[in-house]
Amino acid sequence: VDFSLLPQEKQEASTGPAAQMLEDEYRSELERLRVEMERLSPNLKAIDQMQDVAENVQAASHEADTARREIETVEAEFEAVRKQRKESFMACFQKVASEIGTVYRRLTANTAGLHADGGSAY
Repeated sequence: VDFSLLPQEKQEASTGPAAQMLEDEYRSELERLRVEMERLSPNLKAIDQMQDVAENVQAASHEADTARREIETVEAEFEAVRKQRKESFMACFQKVASEIGTVYRRLTANTAGLHADGGSAY
């Protein structure tokens, strides 16, 4: 091991009890630095958890947008079917009303208290 980078007094204490004291000093300094590093280091799991939550939020947002578009499509289809049903019903109603109206007027013509042309079914 190259000790040339150590201060002169530390190089001279490379053997004997002084070396042991120096080693203990370095070990305690290393332990102090390790504890401080642990205290200062961010919680890396928190960062991963935050990323997971952000991904979940993004996925949920995408699913909500997809569901919203599907709802809009279904509502438009429903409205188109409702409009078509109403138009079909009204066409049928008009046809039935015109046919029944003629028959009803003939049946009620010349009855007591009614017009000479007959009554109305509605």
